[in-house]
Order: sequence, then C-alpha cells, then structure tokens
Amino acid sequence: MASLGEELKKYACTICARRKVKCDKRQPCSNCCKTQAQCSYEAPQPPRPRKRAADEDLLARLAQYEKLMQDNGIDYKQHANVWVPSQLTPKSEKGDSAATESTASIPTELCLWSRLTPELKYPPILCLRHKEDPFLHPSPPFHSMLFDSELSVHELHPEPKQIFFLWQKFVDSVNPLIKIVHVPTLQKRILDAVWDPVNIPKPLSALMFAVYTLSITAMSSEECLTSFGEDRGSLLTRYRSGTVRALAEADFLTTRDFEVLQAMTLFIFANPESELSGTLITIVIRTGQIMGLHKIDSDTKLSFFDKEMRIRLWWQIKGLDARVRAHGTPMIKLAKTDSSDNRLPFNINDADLHPDMLEPAVEHTGPT
Repeated sequence: MASLGEELKKYACTICARRKVKCDKRQPCSNCCKTQAQCSYEAPQPPRPRKRAADEDLLARLAQYEKLMQDNGIDYKQHANVWVPSQLTPKSEKGDSAATESTASIPTELCLWSRLTPELKYPPILCLRHKEDPFLHPSPPFHSMLFDSELSVHELHPEPKQIFFLWQKFVDSVNPLIKIVHVPTLQKRILDAVWDPVNIPKPLSALMFAVYTLSITAMSSEECLTSFGEDRGSLLTRYRSGTVRALAEADFLTTRDFEVLQAMTLFIFANPESELSGTLITIVIRTGQIMGLHKIDSDTKLSFFDKEMRIRLWWQIKGLDARVRAHGTPMIKLAKTDSSDNRLPFNINDADLHPDMLEPAVEHTGPT
C-alpha cells in the first residue's frame, strides 16, 4: 500500500511497460527497486486517430468527382438512376426499347451482393479456418524458445518409439507435399541416431526437430492425445522450441550446411504466416544464394543426386518466399529469389534417386 502522502502515477513506468508487468506506480516502483534499475515515467503515446471508414472514403471520392463534373458543366444527375447492364443479362435483339422494358429485372442481379449481411460479405479470416489450424496456435516468443527450457537439446528429443511414429507421420502426410528430403537416406540416418541422442550431429538434430514440428502440425488434437497423452499446443511449443535451439546450436545464421537449410525451410513451412518466418526466409534465401542453390545445375563437381536435392529445395524456397510475402508487412523489401538459372526438378520418385548414382534417372510421365 502506498503511504497517504505519496502520489501515485497515472501510468506504469517505462521498464514495467516494456516488460508488460504490473507496476505499483510509485517513484521508484517496487519492480525497479528489486532489479536496481533506474525508474522513470513517460507519458504513453496518444491514441491514433481513427481511420476513415471505407464508406466515408468512397462518399468523399464521389463528392470530389461530382464537383469536377459540375465545374466542367457536365450534368450527371440524369444518369443517377441508370443501371449498368450485367454480363449475365442476355442482350436483347429489339434494341434500346426492349432494354428499357427489361430494366426492372436488372436490379435483382446487380443488387444480389448488397442483400448479404456484413458477416457474409466480409467474413473474419479466423472464422474460416478449421479449429485445428496450426496458425491458430501462435508460436511462442523467440527468446522463450531459446532460453525457457532447462533441458539440453538432446533431452528434448522424444523417445525412440515416438520418433518412429512422428517420422512415419511426416512421410505419409507432409513429405508428399514438400519433397525436400530424400526419405530412404534420411530414414536410415534417423534410425541410427535415435539410440544415441547425445551424439546426434547438430545439423541432423535440427532437421529431426523440424520433422517433429511438421508432423504434429499435421495431426489433430485427438491424435496427439491418443498417441502422446499430451495436448497438441504443448507438443507444438516443445518441438518449435527444440527446432529453434537446435538451429542455434548448428549456427544457422552463418551455416553453409545443406541439412541446416533443409531444417530452416521445414520450420518455416510449419507456420509461414508468423513474423519469425518472415525473418527466417530472408536468411534461407541469402544462405541458399551463397551456397549457389539458384544455379546449382551448372555445377559440374556435384553428383546428380546432390544437384537434384538442391534444386528441389531451391524451388520450394522460391514458393515459400512468395507465400511469406503474401502475408508479410507491406512496404518491406525482402531478398528476392527471382534470379535463377535452375531447371525444374525431375519427375522421379525417391526410389529412383540414390546418393551414388552417376547418371540422371528416367523421368516418369505420371504423378510421382
């Protein structure tokens, strides 16, 4: 309780406001006293003026156009009640007189949308999404994904039985849509790694956590409870955090490792609309360009297998970049993936690829 003679501030101190914690509004406040920080108070920013509604903006534009027409001696009032024919309205063979007689039926066609309720005209995006949509479970803050857990990265890996389950879920539900990993090769490496999580190579660990995250994303809440005894949100948070920590241990900011790039790309696929994904995609693009993925087909030192996997990854990065841009912040210019000399990936199955192959595989004509 504040003393009777002590005057409390009307708003939180700067540090409490930034940390989003409750402030007792004293001078200095108790939180700043505990942390021995300099307590200062600054008036909050005044509320922004309300943006003019769309209807008001439209009316203002119409008034401006009407004034221009009046200034130029154009009589627009005679056209005020004229309906523009709809493309759905059949053209009359009797000329203008027939068109005038059928005017009564035109408003029904043209005013169809005006009869809809605002909820149907402008449905909230979140209402259109399924309740199991992973984007309705926002990612935790980046710093909490890095530092909140007291466990080491290898301790965040699930049990071998659960790893096999998540891997199979990835192969069945995720990989057919993304195809940036070679399932036979990666499966062998995962089977060898699960029994010794302490010594899993850092790039492979990051890739495995990204696989876990996408697998949980592809599961419903009921599946998660049945298979793991935990709710879907907790599993997503755990494996997102594990992916970020594994990427940090693999030096994702300066890496030139292909598996780390695969892991980052898969992680972005798990939630491409988040702000973190918007930042990571620029790192992925720049790293891919430094590694030469945008012109890898001209590299004579790489085997066909390595070229094909890198070309697959680069085309997915290009598509993912476009998707992130569509949900990004306006006026922010991101690194571009436009410049590319790469061919399209071959239409072949994973079974047609092998790390030791020397010649290109024969392409299929149907789906692969």
